[in-house]
Amino acid sequence: NAMPASVIAAGVPMVLETADPVSAVDTWYTSNAPKACTRTAQSGGIKYACPSGSIMIYAHGGKTQIAFVPAMPPFQ
Repeated sequence: NAMPASVIAAGVPMVLETADPVSAVDTWYTSNAPKACTRTAQSGGIKYACPSGSIMIYAHGGKTQIAFVPAMPPFQ
């Protein structure tokens, strides 16, 4: 959480880790993600594609990782 907002806004992904199972995290996002997000599930995890970026939820090392990849800023 010490990553500056400017770095995230530049497109650098942020990854959080939790002991909660993938299914519990997915359930939370299903209920709380903006309606503009589209959920897709694959064997490697779950993805929510949103206008502001993508959220990926997957198992890693006995825990669940939640990665937020911001939408790329437009080229100037």
